[in-house]
Amino acid sequence: MVLAMAARSHGCDCKPYVDFFTFQRWIAQGRVVTKGEHGVKLGIYIGTERVEKQDDGTEKVTRGSRPWTTTVFCRCQTQELEVKK
Repeated sequence: MVLAMAARSHGCDCKPYVDFFTFQRWIAQGRVVTKGEHGVKLGIYIGTERVEKQDDGTEKVTRGSRPWTTTVFCRCQTQELEVKK
């Protein structure tokens, strides 16, 4: 919902989960974010894993999640990456 509202505010028809990616993901796809563009900040949860050594020599693995923020940009905020020769 947040991404759909952000696309409307830009006046484009970019679709969430299809046309919104992080800066590094756009670079990997051969595109770059246009200078001066501002992305949409999203609050997400990332997986965590902690390994603790027990007194009997075994290891106990504790899994969980923690909050994280990331910034995404829509396709209309990017342009083709120029390859220098």
